Amino acid sequence: MALSESEKKKFYRLHNLNKKSLENAIDLIKENIRATLKKETSDRKYIIKLSFTDNKRVKLIENVRSYNRILLGLLVSWSEESIRRLFFEPNVFSNAQIDFLLEKNRSLEQKWTFALKIAFLKANGLIPVGNETCVRVNINSRDFRTLSSDQISKYEGIVKLINDFLIPSINIRNKVQHGEWIVAFKPPDSKIYCPELTRRIFKENIITTSSRIVVFNSIYQMIVDLARFSSNNFKIDPTTTPFEYFYNQQIKKINHEKSKIVSSDIHKYIDDLITKNQNGKVYRNELTSKK
Repeated sequence: MALSESEKKKFYRLHNLNKKSLENAIDLIKENIRATLKKETSDRKYIIKLSFTDNKRVKLIENVRSYNRILLGLLVSWSEESIRRLFFEPNVFSNAQIDFLLEKNRSLEQKWTFALKIAFLKANGLIPVGNETCVRVNINSRDFRTLSSDQISKYEGIVKLINDFLIPSINIRNKVQHGEWIVAFKPPDSKIYCPELTRRIFKENIITTSSRIVVFNSIYQMIVDLARFSSNNFKIDPTTTPFEYFYNQQIKKINHEKSKIVSSDIHKYIDDLITKNQNGKVYRNELTSKK
């Protein structure tokens, strides 16, 4: 169904409402995690610092684990609604491309990778005649001789980011959403215990989720920059495009978050959280004593 520009804007606003609500839910769960990690006993000892076998600490860890599983589910739901909002961004995709990207059998992985491919080809004026959706188009220097190795390398790098940081989240979320919160089993029939999936589920926490959101937002913005702008309508520098202009900045930010996903130090995060809480107590006590 062909949509007018005003209708596209309406759908963009509606999907944006969903996206913002999911972000609010993510923030609420993260705040619950932080509050739980800062909980104290009646004699002002941090529960997280008690003995591993202490019942209070065991219960706290169970609560944080449950919050982490909810957070993971929200992350992928947020990603799904983000990509749907992306399809209706002004001046990004045509009606035919939107219909193609929204096909019900299209996986979340395909939605992101197809959106990137179409945006990349559009940015370089290489959308094939009669094939707006770019189906069965392979991006390589042999088929597109006008593309430089640098352009193709950047494109392939973003595809790798989607495969490495979006798809694993989806696979883990699927297990969590089907109730495999503690022990994961191999798909599709879940008859065999899978230690690798179990390990990956336990590795996800407030640090990795927060970093994945930053990575996804950067990929989102790079797709928009590719599809929306040409080199003569970018006000900051008409000789280039937002994608090229901000590329190094985006990649630097992504690499910083990637390092936190790969080796998240939850113990340092907890120590920093407690230190900040302690400093806040000292500050508030000083203010009270001056009154």
